[in-house]
Amino acid sequence: MGETVWLTLAVVFVVAGLAWLALAMPVHWRQVQGTAGPGDKERIILRVLGTAGLVVSAGLCLLADRPSMAVLVWVMLLAGAAPLIGLTLAWRPHWLRILWPWGQTSHQPDGSRPSVGARLRDGAMVLGGFVGRYPRFWLAGPLTFLTAVLVMAGAAVWMPGGAAGVDNVVLPLVLFPLIWAVLFFYACLVKGVSRGFMVMGLLAMSQVGLIGLHLHG
Repeated sequence: MGETVWLTLAVVFVVAGLAWLALAMPVHWRQVQGTAGPGDKERIILRVLGTAGLVVSAGLCLLADRPSMAVLVWVMLLAGAAPLIGLTLAWRPHWLRILWPWGQTSHQPDGSRPSVGARLRDGAMVLGGFVGRYPRFWLAGPLTFLTAVLVMAGAAVWMPGGAAGVDNVVLPLVLFPLIWAVLFFYACLVKGVSRGFMVMGLLAMSQVGLIGLHLHG
């Protein structure tokens, strides 16, 4: 019973933590609150809350199970909560207002009401990714997953096999959720989408090159 309670609370805190970190970014704040972006004070508070939420969730996982399993569970929670927040921002961003209801959703920073066109434009920016006009969706979605798979496969080439000769196969499989989560966070947080595509593409091509050299070597 106690383990169930701790894990349930860990899920709540990891989702809330990632949502707060997302709200600290102007682009996601605009999606959720409808204004230009959070102030400096709000941004700091959101980042502190987000970081604290992730730390608390990790502590709750440690209370629920032994450390070796708790770390794996926490990584899996991150891997599951990150796309959940991403999909919420894409389809129902206003749902996240429950975690920060103090945003000035009815006015712009200068006191004027946002126009209908501005709201429609913001909505198009979010939904447009699903029809090819929102490149961050493709960066954080299919390209991130493909790159994570290639990194996992490439690790079998450059990672030592260990005493049993299987570490280079087993460890990448076990660490795949962490690899994917790191790449996903990068894709969501990088300021320039084009830079994200370049870095992700170079990483993917380097792994393809290593695999190709190994197969033809």
